[in-house]
Amino acid sequence: GEPASGRVAAWKAPPAPMAGGHREWLLDLARKELGDEDAEAVCQKKVASQRRKKGEGDLLEYQEIDVSQNRLSWRGCKAIADLALRCSDLRVVKLFKNELTDQASPAICRLLEECLELEQLHLSYNQLTGHGASEIILAASRGRGSAARPPE
Repeated sequence: GEPASGRVAAWKAPPAPMAGGHREWLLDLARKELGDEDAEAVCQKKVASQRRKKGEGDLLEYQEIDVSQNRLSWRGCKAIADLALRCSDLRVVKLFKNELTDQASPAICRLLEECLELEQLHLSYNQLTGHGASEIILAASRGRGSAARPPE
């Protein structure tokens, strides 16, 4: 039969991802000291790049957008939400540890109401009040009202 070492070699782990952890489905902007203008510029650049590649109508392919641990306020949040709404299968948005106040609530609400694929939204360590949080929770329930229930 075949030597034992030959069988083991066949079960080696797949090759490691490309250098830099290049993952098309993840937009990783965490811990980059981004302010609102930086976020707006990055989002504009991503949309322009997508248009050049695929044309006007095509959606972005990010499944996760991570802009945690930056300095974003409502303007940066709005830019991220607008970008998120251009994604065809977005599952996770990480906005924790930023400077979001209740002024960011409308953008977050819109994201929750319109992006029905969204499974996780991370908002801890911001400056949202109970009022802003309530608006966000209501938007999440509106956005998921009929989609969240299994068909009868």
